[in-house]
Amino acid sequence: MAGDGGREFSNKAWKRLQKTRDSKAGWGQDHYEHLLTGFGFVFRDTGGHRIYYDPDNKDIRVSIPRHGELKAYVAEQVVAAIDRLLERKGIRP
Repeated sequence: MAGDGGREFSNKAWKRLQKTRDSKAGWGQDHYEHLLTGFGFVFRDTGGHRIYYDPDNKDIRVSIPRHGELKAYVAEQVVAAIDRLLERKGIRP
């Protein structure tokens, strides 16, 4: 867990985030759902994508394809969205 400000998020969420930072490939839909919801994101389904966003900061969002193999760029976008959220909350990742 990063700093005291990160207490609102579970240790499991922090561990999943670190695993995603360490390895960008090979993650599936379930991993990203658990990771993003662990940091408070909610989602809505639109066509072939699932849009995750922070309910308090709707400009922080990420779109995840719901079909096929997920590429490494998805992990990069997810980590960047979580980092933006943490920065807004004043939490060091």
